[in-house]
Amino acid sequence: MTTALENAHLLFVESNRSGFGRSLIEYAVDAGCEVTFASHLPEYFLDRDETPETSFLARCKNIIRIDTHNNLHLLYDNLARYCADAGVHAVIATSDAEIVQAAHIAARAGLFGTAPGAVEAANLKHLTRGALAAAGVPQPAFRVVPTVEEAVTAAAEIGFPCVVKAVDASDSISVTLASCADDVRRAHAEHFRTGMYSREVRKLGVMLVEEFVAGPLYSLEVLADRGVYRVLGVTDRLLSAPPVFVELGAGFPVTGGPAPALTAAGLAALRAIGYDNGPAHIEMVLAADGPRIIEINPRIIGNSIPDVIARCMDIDIRRTLLELYLGRGLPGEFVVGRAGYTRSIAAGAAGVLREVTVGDLPDDVEVHLKDRLGAPVRPPQTNQDRLGRVVAYAPTVEQARVRAEEALGGILLEVD
Repeated sequence: MTTALENAHLLFVESNRSGFGRSLIEYAVDAGCEVTFASHLPEYFLDRDETPETSFLARCKNIIRIDTHNNLHLLYDNLARYCADAGVHAVIATSDAEIVQAAHIAARAGLFGTAPGAVEAANLKHLTRGALAAAGVPQPAFRVVPTVEEAVTAAAEIGFPCVVKAVDASDSISVTLASCADDVRRAHAEHFRTGMYSREVRKLGVMLVEEFVAGPLYSLEVLADRGVYRVLGVTDRLLSAPPVFVELGAGFPVTGGPAPALTAAGLAALRAIGYDNGPAHIEMVLAADGPRIIEINPRIIGNSIPDVIARCMDIDIRRTLLELYLGRGLPGEFVVGRAGYTRSIAAGAAGVLREVTVGDLPDDVEVHLKDRLGAPVRPPQTNQDRLGRVVAYAPTVEQARVRAEEALGGILLEVD
């Protein structure tokens, strides 16, 4: 595998406001890549105290201000032409809202990337359900529902409790456990209270009603290269209490026990949608009768977990991903040397966050806080409500979890 990244020209289509996506852009610049950033509103990605001149935007060689969500054929044509004219080597998106666009741009430009149809089948949850059903991959019973009354009917047929979810959202937005018909109506009404997500992303006009599958949540982390799957490992997940499904913790790696069955199910899901190139993150519930696929994400796992994986395996995950996006293949087999656990910091009550106090931390325990002082906070309803994270490392996942929980207990939030 070629290891030099210097002089590679990368086109990033939007990003995440914080976390892994933005850090990948900064890493690419530090590695000597030429970075072009395409966004409908580059200023959206500034932190509270940043200006364009002091942010990562100033480190990008080129900024293209372009509508990334409407008139997609024009977007694809314009950016594919830019790729040819400017000598772009790879098109990258790390945010769910632009992953499909990046795949289409790369395909039109003749660049290495994930097959657009596979990305769409993963990114849009109703398409995922259809592809898995056609391939016979175990998943929850489901209905695609255009109207609220169809949602109520579907819920009655599937049985309560059930899950009502958006087909095109991320960050646990618009995912609700419904215990009765009124819950279904409320979930539907709340989702369609506006026609847009953030960044002017239009909502599709359908939702999913799904069987609620009881059991622990896991995810499989995979890197795909020309249809060959390299498994990073299995992650266990901690969710908030119903009716919402906010991700509050994750441990890596899960070994033994259910790991082989979870791995087999996750890879079957990728094959069902024809996933060929790039990172993938497959979420599953381990039900009494085996794993059921909850969703497929055509990207690396979110939050700080890529860095946990990297430290557990002693790999440079950002370089590995950039090499993969460039079509340069994958390194040799990964070896796990330790375990890690990340635990989210969240407010216990609604109000304004006035102060955060962190107690003494032992070795191999880290605390990362978002810049939220003086801002309104609430108990988590979506992943965006999380205020930071504790990350702990130890020889086993359980030991790392205990250390993370102990450190979390020493963090005091003053909210009024």
